[in-house]
Amino acid sequence: SGGNLLLSSTTHATKGLIALGSLTTGLIWDEVNSRLSIGDTDNVHTIAGVTYGEKISVHIEGAADAAGVSLHRHSATAALGSHLLFSRSRGSEATETVVASGDYLGRIDFIGFDGVDYAIGAQIDAIVDGTPGAGDMPTRLDFLVTPDGSETPGLALRIASTKIVTFHG
Repeated sequence: SGGNLLLSSTTHATKGLIALGSLTTGLIWDEVNSRLSIGDTDNVHTIAGVTYGEKISVHIEGAADAAGVSLHRHSATAALGSHLLFSRSRGSEATETVVASGDYLGRIDFIGFDGVDYAIGAQIDAIVDGTPGAGDMPTRLDFLVTPDGSETPGLALRIASTKIVTFHG
């Protein structure tokens, strides 16, 4: 009908959860922590002894399929496949400012449970690698791996904004 549907956990001072479906398999909005979960209300991870609250989390229990999160696009245009976008600015949403050399634009962490908590096995970082300006965003990619007997990833490969590849080890 063109109107909005507004769901609120409470009209009282104490906020709570809004669940579509159940609290273990549904879509859950946690108003207290401003977090969205799919599949479970537990949206924190402890990695190397540090607990992180996730703003969006997907929990899959005992699934036999390979996909946890899938992006798919139907397109007859060769350059239009699925895209995962990482974006970053300094400042605020109302007043964005340019990023600076050394700023992380994005990170992908590959994490496994080690019997006590979760540990980072490998990561890929995209880091501003020079002075950005209008039409100019110099960025490097760092590939880090964790050696046996450790839970701290170290730099293994760097692709600089100059396209120079450096192996570390």
